[in-house]
Amino acid sequence: MGLTVENIEVGSELPPLVKHMTLEKMRWFSGGEGRAETVNLHTDASAAQRDTGMKQPFASGRMSLGYACEMMSRFVGLDNFSHTGTIDFKFIKPVMPGDMITVHGRVAEIKELPQGIRVSVDIHCENQ
Repeated sequence: MGLTVENIEVGSELPPLVKHMTLEKMRWFSGGEGRAETVNLHTDASAAQRDTGMKQPFASGRMSLGYACEMMSRFVGLDNFSHTGTIDFKFIKPVMPGDMITVHGRVAEIKELPQGIRVSVDIHCENQ
């Protein structure tokens, strides 16, 4: 049996989630694929250069946030996370096409509340 809310302890590691970033995914996510009016720094090298000085487009931070939400949804269930889950995220470094992102999570706190159990998880994304 895998890690579940019933058998976790503080310090338990969640199964990591690995994602490969591609320009195609970035264009799909940021709405630029085939639509000139949505060309932006996440979909086009010239826009990234013009707007930020970076030589290539970089992924929207919301993509990494989505991956963290996916990991948590797999852990507690989509319905639970969608209705009661919260997330606090800090963006430190851009993710570029070709990067491999691994989302890690470790249970930091388990607290019984009148409405149920709150599980706090420390999450970070590692770029390999």
